[in-house]
Amino acid sequence: MVICVIQILSFLRRKIEPMNACFVNPDAYFYPAAKLIYSISKSNPAIITTTDNTEVIGGVLIATPADHGYSSGLIVRIEIPWACGMQQLNHFTGEITVVDKTTFVIAADTTNYDDFAIPLVPDPHRGNPEWTDICAQVIPVGENSLQLNNATINTLP
Repeated sequence: MVICVIQILSFLRRKIEPMNACFVNPDAYFYPAAKLIYSISKSNPAIITTTDNTEVIGGVLIATPADHGYSSGLIVRIEIPWACGMQQLNHFTGEITVVDKTTFVIAADTTNYDDFAIPLVPDPHRGNPEWTDICAQVIPVGENSLQLNNATINTLP
């Protein structure tokens, strides 16, 4: 479960502070867990690197690649907020091939797509300038039925 942290002053008509941090719940109920996206290459195939947290402090991005725990054959959905760019890949669903513990590839040619970047400040020209979602996510949604490598952890009582 990915939780995006925002500061809300009120549920009424008060100002919503810009979103400046995202993190992955370490006690996820479903495995393999969703992860945050650290980077997406402009290549064929696309290379995605994951992280457990992103935070922008004083215009500086604080994030490092983190272990995704995925296996090749996992089917994932890519969710990218407009503020992160690369909207051509938003809502993509497909099978992954793991490269290493923080990186995997998907069968998508992102060579001519917009750049992917975690924004350091809200973009005042798109949407509501006081609300910027910076939490790009990779969400496991299935698995190649011929290999059930990831179905090994039952977290239910």
